[in-house]
Amino acid sequence: MPSRHLRPLQVATGRNPFEVAILTAAVLGGVTSLVRGVPPQSVLSTMSPLVQELWQYELLAGGVIGLVGVWWPGTLAASLKVERIGVGVLGAATSMYAIAIAVAAGLAGVVAGSFVIAIALSCWARTFQITRDIARAVKATREGCTTDVTLLAEKR
Repeated sequence: MPSRHLRPLQVATGRNPFEVAILTAAVLGGVTSLVRGVPPQSVLSTMSPLVQELWQYELLAGGVIGLVGVWWPGTLAASLKVERIGVGVLGAATSMYAIAIAVAAGLAGVVAGSFVIAIALSCWARTFQITRDIARAVKATREGCTTDVTLLAEKR
């Protein structure tokens, strides 16, 4: 029997311009850092060489996987799952970077650090949002509370 307390499920795709811009910037930052072979000074001064390299790949991977998820041509469920992985990885990378800025620069790093913290928090919020949407969709399907609806589709 369907639950009387289910709300309509509205799933937002990841094609938000802010998210796409952040994911693209992560790819650019990861590639630049890896090609130059030198991460930012705050990363150099606070992380071991192995962690520095992992951070660079994490930044790149989070951006690439997130963008793949955002533009995934398959089902919405698959797209959201891939996006969630990318945004989660980027959330970890930006959290590490925020800590590195705070440790390396102290109060002098408040401006840069606040932007990086905002990105990290946004990544974690989006990861939670996707996880919640997927769980609600699964629950609705199990309880037989789904219906087919005609969606307006954008032109390709």
